[in-house]
Amino acid sequence: RVTTHLVTGVAGQDGILLARELLAEGGRVIGTVRPASRSRTRMSPYLEGVEVVEHDVRDTEGFRRLLERAGPDEVYNLAGMSSVQASWDHPAEAEAHRALVVGVGGRGGRAGCAGECVGG
Repeated sequence: RVTTHLVTGVAGQDGILLARELLAEGGRVIGTVRPASRSRTRMSPYLEGVEVVEHDVRDTEGFRRLLERAGPDEVYNLAGMSSVQASWDHPAEAEAHRALVVGVGGRGGRAGCAGECVGG
């Protein structure tokens, strides 16, 4: 059986490295990028084989639907603001990213979300 991995922030440095490693191990990788992000196009040569989907990690209902649709065995949350300057310019958005906690219980990606996602 093929293991399905969901990687948020797949277009970042760590996301790309992790996705490539998981693919090399024979896994199926679904990766999220911010909606309308230029990184999806810029990083596409490094994400060959990854099913890339647009998703805002602060959208808990959308995340719940993504989990139901993808049915991941494992979730890696690597999404976040990596620019110090951007975090100073947009402190509320930076805090929303820092506060996100992801937990998935069982096959099918059950998650409960109420501002934070926690294991179901």
